[in-house]
Formats: sequence, C-alpha cells, structure tokens
Amino acid sequence: MGHIYNSVGECGKRDGQMLYPNRVAVARNGDVVVTEGSPAHQIQVYSQYDVFVRKFGADILQHPHGVTVNHRGCVIVVECKVMRVVIFEPNGRIYSKFSCSQHLEFPNDVVANDNEEIFISDNRAHCVKVFNYHGIFLRQIGGEGMTNFPIGVCITERGHVVVADNHNNFNLTSFAQDGSVISALKSRVKRFDLTLIDEGSVVLASKDYKVFVYRFLSHDINYSW
Repeated sequence: MGHIYNSVGECGKRDGQMLYPNRVAVARNGDVVVTEGSPAHQIQVYSQYDVFVRKFGADILQHPHGVTVNHRGCVIVVECKVMRVVIFEPNGRIYSKFSCSQHLEFPNDVVANDNEEIFISDNRAHCVKVFNYHGIFLRQIGGEGMTNFPIGVCITERGHVVVADNHNNFNLTSFAQDGSVISALKSRVKRFDLTLIDEGSVVLASKDYKVFVYRFLSHDINYSW
C-alpha cells in the first residue's frame, strides 16, 4: 500500500484550490506547477511545502495540457485543440507564444532542454516535434513504427530524450537529441504518463490507477528493467 508523502491544493475555485488538474511539473527550486482544464484554463504554482504561490494564464490559455519548467524557471505550456505553445516568465508574465498548428496533430506532453529547444510529443503524428522559443520547427524525433501514439516525453540528466508510447504494448525509446536511437524496451502493462525522478529512476502512471517506480539496472545506454 502506498503512502501519501505530500499533497497540494484542494477542490474549489479559490486561491490554493483546483478544479480538474491534468498535468504537473516540478521546477528546479521545488515549486509544483499544475495545469487546470475547463473551466479555469490556468496554471497554479505551489511551493514544495504545499503553500499556494500564484496562478496565471486564465486570460490567455484555452486548452492547457502538457507543462514543463525550464532551467530559468519559465513555465512552458502546450495546448491541445488550438495547437499552441505559451511560455510564461516565472512571475506569470508572457514571454512568448506561437502556433504549432502546421506541425502538430494532437500534442500531449512537453519538455525543454537548456538550449531553448522545446520537445513536444504528438500522439497522432507518432513522434516528438522540436521547436525553438520563437516557434521555428527544428526537427522530428521518432516516427511511425518506432514511437506510435506517444503519451509522454522527458529528458535525462545525460540529455537523452525518452519517449513513452502505448501502441499495443508500452514502449520506452531513448534518443539522442539529434534524433538518433539509443535504446528501446517493451512492457505488457499499459501506461498513461511518465516522468523521471533522477538519472536512474522513472515513474509511470498506469491506466489501472497504479503508479510504478522503476530503477534502471545500469547507467549505460542499454536500458533494461
């Protein structure tokens, strides 16, 4: 039986309360960043001690989904349906926004490296699309037959891009940032989302309401569990 270590927010509409949270990211300072779906369409930030910090984005966001926090503390949000990326400064002011409608079909997760590149997993395009902070499409990682229906993307401390997909079995594929394949594995358990908690561990949420923590058996480029 799992034990709750900590929690943030509660049900409601006031500061420190949430309705329909959908994605979570953790900043390097420990702040917890949450995207809220309809009707709020906003971002909420909590400290690692469950203290409400701020909320923003309700006046600009329409369908916030995937979220990440870059090395400068900027909050990067990818919106499904409207196919847009919005980048907020740590204080909630807009840094930039751009449309990805020419390149994306159904974005669902996002991560950023330290070189101002944004990696977006696209479920229906079967790949990860990479953009810069001005919305210029740079390259594609993965593709049909390799990363079918991706449901999450993250970057390890070594800079490897890890893509999870749920096509038939659960698949986890690791790429260099230029798109070259490093390793791949498969599992029979259906997953919903993933994140890294350190260089050797990955957390997976399953469709049967369970959370799994896996530890890589080795730190070389051939991942095995």
